[in-house]
Amino acid sequence: MTLSPTSLADTNYAQKGKLVFSDENMCRLVDDINAATKSLRVDYGRKITELKKKSADLQLKAGRHYEAIESAKIDLSLVAERLKELRIQRENLQEEIVHYERLNGQHLPVYISRSMIESYRKEMEEIFLGTNVQEQQGFLKKLIKKMVLLPGVGESIS
Repeated sequence: MTLSPTSLADTNYAQKGKLVFSDENMCRLVDDINAATKSLRVDYGRKITELKKKSADLQLKAGRHYEAIESAKIDLSLVAERLKELRIQRENLQEEIVHYERLNGQHLPVYISRSMIESYRKEMEEIFLGTNVQEQQGFLKKLIKKMVLLPGVGESIS
């Protein structure tokens, strides 16, 4: 049996409401929303850790150069350019770290809980099961394009 929003004028809204707002459908809705938003959940933690490790490595390299200069094993003029390069690379990494830390704070994981959906479910049921038939039809037109009820699946609706 196929139902379109326009063919619902002569149907029993209470029975349809039980099907549309069933626990199974609400659980499926939560799962579908969380699956769809999973791609939006970006964790930059690994990237930040990688950048911090690179920055620490650059700091160690610069430190070894300074130790060599202080112990008079090498002249400053021979490594001055390399020290400058290391400092610039480290500053660039620090800027990247700050950038990703800021992004990490902005993109908090999106997660819809069962209780969140439950509160919306109650509001939708109030409209759907209300007494205003035009409001019910309008709601259904916005909610669904087409509902297909398979024989032997779920409840039968006449």
